[in-house]
Parts: sequence; C-alpha cells; structure tokens
Amino acid sequence: MFPMMKEELSFDLPEDVILKILCRLPVKSLIRFSCVSKRWHTIIFFDPQFGKAHLKVASELRTITRRLLLLKRSSLCAIDTPKQSPRLQSSENSFRGNSLVRCLTMPSEENITNVMAIQSLANSFGENSLVRNLTIPSQMNITNVMASCNGLVLLGTDHYDLSIWNPSTGFFRKLPAPDFSAIIKCEMITGKHGVGYVSSTDDYIVLVIPASFYPVDGDVNMFIFSMRANSWKLSKVSGWFSLSYGRTSQSGTLLNEAIHWANYHRYYRDGGLIEQIQIYAFDLANEESRQLPVPCFNQDDNGNGVEMQTVDRLGGCLCVLSWTWHPFRGMDQDSELWMMRDYGVSDSWMKLFKFSSNDLPEVFGSYRSWLPIVVTEDGAVVIKLIVEKELIRIECRKEEKPVCRDRYRLEELHGCDFLFDVILYAETLLSVSECLNNGDLRPENNKQA
Repeated sequence: MFPMMKEELSFDLPEDVILKILCRLPVKSLIRFSCVSKRWHTIIFFDPQFGKAHLKVASELRTITRRLLLLKRSSLCAIDTPKQSPRLQSSENSFRGNSLVRCLTMPSEENITNVMAIQSLANSFGENSLVRNLTIPSQMNITNVMASCNGLVLLGTDHYDLSIWNPSTGFFRKLPAPDFSAIIKCEMITGKHGVGYVSSTDDYIVLVIPASFYPVDGDVNMFIFSMRANSWKLSKVSGWFSLSYGRTSQSGTLLNEAIHWANYHRYYRDGGLIEQIQIYAFDLANEESRQLPVPCFNQDDNGNGVEMQTVDRLGGCLCVLSWTWHPFRGMDQDSELWMMRDYGVSDSWMKLFKFSSNDLPEVFGSYRSWLPIVVTEDGAVVIKLIVEKELIRIECRKEEKPVCRDRYRLEELHGCDFLFDVILYAETLLSVSECLNNGDLRPENNKQA
C-alpha cells in the first residue's frame, strides 16, 4: 500500500516553476532548504540571478525581513614585559619634587588581542528577542560595520581593509584599498562612507569621503569604488562645507540611488553668527552632488550645540533628526524628527515628533549620549545608548509625550568593556562578483556562515 501511495504522489515540477515557488519563500527557510539537493544548494547560494529575482519578488510583496546587525569589539592585553619594552611615565597631578613617578609598560601590538562578536537581532526587539550569533570569515580584518544595501554589508577598519559581506549567506568579498596618498597631507580621521546600488548599470558602489583634522570648506574628495570594475576612482565635489564638524552620522542614508548626509554649520563671520543647515545628496548614477531643502526646525534660540543626522525610515522616506542641548537647563536635550514625504519637495517635510530628554528620565536620566538607528514604519525610532550599551525603541505621537516600548541591553564581551556598532540590514541572497574584461563574471568566495 505504501509503495503505491509513494508512486502516486511522486511527480516532477519544471525547474522554472520550482524557482518561482522558492522566490516567494523567506531567506531563513531557503537557507534550511539548501540541503535538499546539490542543485538547490547551488541555486540558493551561488546563482546571482536567483538572488536578484528573490529580492525583486520580496520587494514587490513587501516581505523583506530586516534585522539589526550588532558588532561588539574590545581589546584584551596579555603583557609579558621584555627588557627592551617601551615605557611611559606618569606622576601625580599635584606633583612636587618628591612626587612618586610610576613606570608604565606600553603593550606592543603583539600583546593586544582584539575580541569581537557579531550578532543579528530582530528590529522589533524585546526582552524575548532571538539573537543570532554570526561568524565572520577569518579573512576579514574589521572593527566597524559601516553601511548596508540590499543585504550586503560594508565592513572595515575605518576606511581600510574594506570587505563586502552578506550575513545571511556568508558571501564575502575583500575590496582593494583606496589610495589616500594623493590627498592626505596630514593625519586622517574617519570621515563619511556609504554603499548603494545603481540599477542602470547593475552595479554596487562604495563611497568613501576621508576627513582630516583641519577642516577646509569647498571641494570634498570622494573615493568611488565600482564592484563590477573592481576599481577606485577619485572625484572632487565642490560646494560642500567641511564634513568634520558636529556629530553627524559617518554612514550616509541611502535613498533613491543617492547617499545623504545632514550638516549643521555654525560659525562667525564679520562679527556675526552664521548658522547653516544643509542636506547633501550624492547621486551614485551620475556622480553628482546636490542639496535638498531642509525642514523648518523649531529650535530654541537659547540652545547650544545643535547636531543633525539623516535617518533611514522603513517604507522609503528620508528623515532628519536634530538635537539641541540646553546647558542652562541641566543639559536637557530637545530632539525633533522630520520626514520628507515627497522626495526633494520642500513643502512635503512633516514633523513626526519633538520631545525632551526630561520626558524620558528612565531612558536618558542625566546626560547620556545616544544615536538614532532607524525610524520604523509606524513612526517609532530605534536608538542606541552609547555608554549604557542599550538599544531603545521610543514611540512618540506628535504632541504626546514619548514612551519607551522596548529596550535591549547588550551582554558583556568576555567580561570587558566594549564599543559597539549597530546598522539595519535586509535578509537577502545577493552576492556581487567582479566583472572580467570580456564581460563575464569572476566567481567569488561564497561560504555559508
């Protein structure tokens, strides 16, 4: 009986029908189903056309799963002092002739072990959120998760040792280093960066903007990397103010195939105070910069230290968050979040909410440093508390007071203090391969994490 039932139920579907069915499944299920057969494994992990088709269907059906990627990093020192170790000295700050001088051993690079952990967390996190521990390929040397586009995450050490990684499939590709020697005349600090997709050329672009300790108004040097060409080029963009002032996000906000940054510039000229709020967009297709209209912020004239940041909103609108500190109100902080409903249209800016840090004493308490991560489709904002190592979800309905809905505290890293980065990424099956001179694609490393 059972053999007959098996024979009656067995049938073969055309592969194109199977692919259409697979395209409608979530990435997590497809990763599980990759063990069904060698053919399915090859399609799911190594077929770039299937990855693109899956993303297209998920985008149309609005079924893309987005998660938060957390990178925790610390340094452990195992010091074995040799006779020739370099030494530093310290003394009491109220030093006198008989002050005790302490000799301090400076650990060498060989004695410092970088400890890190990378995890994935649902963006609707709560106390019972499932955290996935991810494995970074050993070929990667990273200290930062920098940006993401269509599930591809840009990793690196500041702007060096750059790699592209898909946390869902384990695909990775190490990028050649940009040549900063032509423009860097002094010590470089971390500037701006972003990654995006250009549909007209089917190419992924990495953008790096170095910043120096000496701000210079005017031209900005941009290094642009093409994934297809596997090469960097240097472009100079005029009309930008220095990117090294204020606490603006290093990672730009990707929207409409352009990367966006907001800057607040406050300076004195001819005896008067000049304040400028600017939103810049760099178009990845034509490699041109443009300014977008800014909202009418209701900032208090008595405030000090205004800072701004563009923020991604699930659903595809550009948002701008503004902070204003009030040192004479116990370092109270006002925050305004605005959303541009119609891209590029000045009158379409809408204020989602405004709140004071005093409205949420259980979150902000005394002065706490925080940064926004993402604005959800229902208007909540996810932020990270930098020192307290927490993620917070805040809901605020226009004139109502804000409410803390969820919070997630990161666990210690081997009992040590640590720094952490958080970005939002989409679960996809995408990979990007280098294009050869004849137009064929060079196969890349693609291993399941």
